[in-house]
Amino acid sequence: MAQAKVKLIRSLNEIPRDEYIAPGHTACPACGALLAARLILKATGPDVVVVNPTGCLEVTTTIYPLTSWRVPYIHVAFENAGAVASGVEAAIKAMNTKGLMRRSTKVVVLAAMVVLMILVCSLLVVCLSVVMVCFMCFMIMRPT
Repeated sequence: MAQAKVKLIRSLNEIPRDEYIAPGHTACPACGALLAARLILKATGPDVVVVNPTGCLEVTTTIYPLTSWRVPYIHVAFENAGAVASGVEAAIKAMNTKGLMRRSTKVVVLAAMVVLMILVCSLLVVCLSVVMVCFMCFMIMRPT
């Protein structure tokens, strides 16, 4: 299977205007996980299969019987996202080998988005706490 060429985005004006997550989801305004998913899908393009384990991204974008995903989407349990993604990739390769399909469909796993956001927020809180402690020490120890 031939590798797809990657076009580098050098400015905000070059970000594709196509949206692969439809409006109407129930995510929080400015949700970091949803924004990351949108930008990942813009980078991969429409020929992609998304594998997403249970989490807030899955809950907010797939309210039964509706979905906000405009690309093929598979919801899986926490522990088997990697196995499902490798199975989808193997199926795509097998179909290409047999001549049933001639595409270079990408498989993307959107796992640990919430964990990443919690870690970033925790790191920010730790950094702010260190700054506050340093400021307090400076205020206490400064000469009057």
